[in-house]
Amino acid sequence: MVDIEANKTYPVAARRFTPPPSRITPRTEEQQEAVEAFELGDDSLLFQYDPTDTSNPAKPRTQKAGYDRKTQQLRVMFREGAARGGETAIYVYYDVPPNVWRNFKRVRSPGKFINRTLNQYPYDREY
Repeated sequence: MVDIEANKTYPVAARRFTPPPSRITPRTEEQQEAVEAFELGDDSLLFQYDPTDTSNPAKPRTQKAGYDRKTQQLRVMFREGAARGGETAIYVYYDVPPNVWRNFKRVRSPGKFINRTLNQYPYDREY
């Protein structure tokens, strides 16, 4: 598990971004419970949106997604092989406004939306 740190840099559209400490939100009690449930095999608290739509139904890149309004964190689970190393990966995107989450659920290609929109926000690999 990876926790966001104030001194960590985040790739943002071909440049590096370091969020100021005031923008980093610690994990809430509910998020911690959701992460612990995930580690025990229950991902329903982290990912409310299942399955994500895709423009590539034969090999969808994204599998599930979830959003926490309190912390404005959006999590995306990528299928096995879509991430480096070939394993399933979960990325968390920080400071994502609710309208971006609504738009994410409506797009035909979540992968393209991630590349064009979500990657503009600080993010980190959680698993």
